[in-house]
Amino acid sequence: MKLVTASTQIGVNEVTALGAHLATGEIFLLTHAKTAFEPGAIQKLARHFADPRVGVATGRIVYRNPLGTAVGSGYKGYWLIESNVRALESRLGLGVVVAGSFEMVRREAYIAVPSLYSNDMTAPLYARSKGFLCRYEPGAVQYTDQKKRSDQEFSRRLRMAVRAWSSIPYMLRVVPFGKNVADWLVLISHKYLRWSSWLFMLLALAANAMLLDGSRLYLATFALQLVFYVAALLGWMVSALGCRQKLLWAPFYFCLLQAAALAGLVGALGGRRIGVWKPVT
Repeated sequence: MKLVTASTQIGVNEVTALGAHLATGEIFLLTHAKTAFEPGAIQKLARHFADPRVGVATGRIVYRNPLGTAVGSGYKGYWLIESNVRALESRLGLGVVVAGSFEMVRREAYIAVPSLYSNDMTAPLYARSKGFLCRYEPGAVQYTDQKKRSDQEFSRRLRMAVRAWSSIPYMLRVVPFGKNVADWLVLISHKYLRWSSWLFMLLALAANAMLLDGSRLYLATFALQLVFYVAALLGWMVSALGCRQKLLWAPFYFCLLQAAALAGLVGALGGRRIGVWKPVT
């Protein structure tokens, strides 16, 4: 085993590329330091490569919430939905997103993605363009603790959104839309429509406001939307105070995600790029 270090601080994708360049095996395991594998997880993921058609495989991440925070509860709920979506895509043979902290890739399917761009989306999209399958293995479990405050989580999601939006031109160069229409449509549905939910939320609120003509139905739907946003605001206030609560995490975390997605889009369009992550302390 070789321990490879970089002389300067570089992005995670560059670190991965450095290791891949020096590796001698045919299957790369990509992971992060602050995670723990369930016994047998790596073996379960590796079994997929007995099929020569498989180029990329990713495991299931289980996020624990030891501090009982709203951010931790929100991320657990978010990841439960994300895991189910990935499982369904994998069954359809259209998996185009991986978890960078638990990923295996065949050497022939590997691409060194610059750290300015998203490896989690580019890597499987590239493998698919080379004719390889991407698999999701729910039985291969990796554990990690979610201990971030709301400001730390917003910073992390903002970084992800900036990299994702700014990755589009790069991914189009690597994998042209016309040659991989189905995979691109799945990626747009899986990621970019989700990160655009804030637009649909604003449109729904504005449309509902214009329909307030005394109709009980529209009054009720408008009131429900306002209750949702008030709950999100209260969740943010409670979270900022460091208090534990279970009732407000869903609206709070969903709105936090959408605020970060909007800020990330504005940042990407304004030329902002994030290659090396500097977490909020």
